[in-house]
Amino acid sequence: MRRMFSKMAGASLLMPASVAAATINVPGDQPTIQDAVDVAVNGDEVVVAPGTWTGTGDNVVDFLGKAITVRSSNGPGVTIIDGEGARRGVAFSGGETTASIIKGFTVRNGLVPASNASSEGGGIRCAPNTSAAIIDCTITGNTAWAGAGVMLRGSNSMSGCTIVNNNTHDDTSVNSYGGGIYCLGNSMVTNCEIDSNGSYWGGGVVFFDSDAQLINCTVSANSSVQGGGLYIRNQSPTIDDCTIEGNTAQYGGAAYLFTSSSPVFTDCIISDNSGSSFAGAIAAYLTGPAVLQNCIISHNNSSGNGGGIWMLQSQSVMQIDNCRITSNSSGGSGGGVYSDNGLV
Repeated sequence: MRRMFSKMAGASLLMPASVAAATINVPGDQPTIQDAVDVAVNGDEVVVAPGTWTGTGDNVVDFLGKAITVRSSNGPGVTIIDGEGARRGVAFSGGETTASIIKGFTVRNGLVPASNASSEGGGIRCAPNTSAAIIDCTITGNTAWAGAGVMLRGSNSMSGCTIVNNNTHDDTSVNSYGGGIYCLGNSMVTNCEIDSNGSYWGGGVVFFDSDAQLINCTVSANSSVQGGGLYIRNQSPTIDDCTIEGNTAQYGGAAYLFTSSSPVFTDCIISDNSGSSFAGAIAAYLTGPAVLQNCIISHNNSSGNGGGIWMLQSQSVMQIDNCRITSNSSGGSGGGVYSDNGLV
């Protein structure tokens, strides 16, 4: 029972003594996930049985700013939120906190139409004033212009997720950003696999005006025109203890750093990436003082300059500290490192 009542001596009215969190079962108590969210209040838990769950309108599930948990009873392998190629999977539409949690779903076939002026977050979208948590989810086969898999505005967290086979409406268009994840804020992504996504800018992950953190993640087999694995523009995201491998791009197979970006890569393995024009691993163009520390950069290749690292017109030096740069190849200059500026 959600509410407990007691009768005060001499009083004719029943007054609430406490409010207990409720568990709302889908479909036992409510027929759909959204119906359960609609009746839930802060602190409640929505538990969803195995099955494929669809919806109406713009989103299959909208948290409506509520501090609730929505979780599957049996995990993402058997519990699916399906946009049916007609709508977004999950929306944190504004005001959600760290107590707003989605856990244990596959989110697939989400779509935000190309004609939509804010076509972002085909699988999951977090609005700017959100701090939600996305846990143990598989996000696959979703489409939007920006953040086809996931759009992370605000200060959200993702952990233990697989983001795979998400693509923008047109991966060759300069209007497309972040096939897997788009970070526009200060979110934290940990222990995730970001694989086989595509976009023009940042096939795997885009960090734009973002001090986000990517920790203990694998970014692999993503493709783009610029930044196969990562595209970083402005500010200083942290990439720590990550493996970035097997990504392809025309420029910057593993990562493209652009316009005053000052990311810090620590304890990363960056290997077997390919840049068809230049920078098999990392392209740095007009960047700030980026840092590579305790990293292994190996077996990357470029048809042009910079098999491992390519730097051009940098505003400041790049700090490369205690890194191993080995067995990279290029069709032009700089099998390991090509630079028109200083390195420290």
